[in-house]
Amino acid sequence: MTSNPATDAEALRELLRILIRKLGVLERSEAACCEMTLSQCHALVEIGRAGMMSVNQLSERLGLDKSTVSRSADRLVLDGLLLREESATDRRYVSLKLSTKGTESYNNLEQRMATYFDSVVADIDQEERAMVLKGLQTLTKALGSAFIRAKKVSLPLQAGRDYSLREAEDGDFPDIRSLLTANDLPISGVDTDSGNFFVAVKSGLIMGAIGTEQQESAALLRSFVVHSEYRKSGIGRALMAKSIQSLKTGKIKAIYLLTNTAEQYFQQYGFIKIDRSEVPPELLANSALGTSCPASSACMKLA
Repeated sequence: MTSNPATDAEALRELLRILIRKLGVLERSEAACCEMTLSQCHALVEIGRAGMMSVNQLSERLGLDKSTVSRSADRLVLDGLLLREESATDRRYVSLKLSTKGTESYNNLEQRMATYFDSVVADIDQEERAMVLKGLQTLTKALGSAFIRAKKVSLPLQAGRDYSLREAEDGDFPDIRSLLTANDLPISGVDTDSGNFFVAVKSGLIMGAIGTEQQESAALLRSFVVHSEYRKSGIGRALMAKSIQSLKTGKIKAIYLLTNTAEQYFQQYGFIKIDRSEVPPELLANSALGTSCPASSACMKLA
């Protein structure tokens, strides 16, 4: 029997609408049982599963604006469900984690949901369970691909409206390194101890990143990368402007970079090619790029 794509799409949409409605009722019911709002319930679960998160990371994970998430976190702290903890290496970085009371609420909520879904699975014929799970995996993958296609950039994105542009936090670095690796860029020295990094983030996805390393009055731009789905969206220009502005505010007099393939690209920002010997030796000596970038790399300086 031949399948009709239009009819299939309509059937899928209707089934998803029913599924989302039923799950929404379930979530509201569980949140009410825990005496908290739905957004607070989601925050509690995400922090419980992650172990520790910043407000920025929680905002990105939930897809909500930072002020809304901050208010939910404040309420959970006042209710004794969350604790705030300053980073030992950077006091500006504050993490949220569950308190003893919060852990009890989280475990109770997870147990209730586990019991509910155990009953759902029990109503599915054993021979069909693997097929249902496989179908949901296929659907999840298809929805993700469709979302990416729908979000293909046609207009410049704006920081603060379409994504967050901020300093990188401890929890961002694994994703930054993964993005760099995917683009065949070095990851040596990409950590909280090797310089300042900025990231463009939306819904937990690192869309782009850039790092700076400083030595006296000179600085080196490094690890500049933009996710392939968001190139030509203005994110690269925003990251570059943010990093240069940050360096100039800090009274840096000379800004350099090394590149293997993007010499022409960086010219649009005012960088000119120079000889490697013109880069302050101490700047390269104290950077992992001094050894990870080959001697053939183009050296450039902001004019």
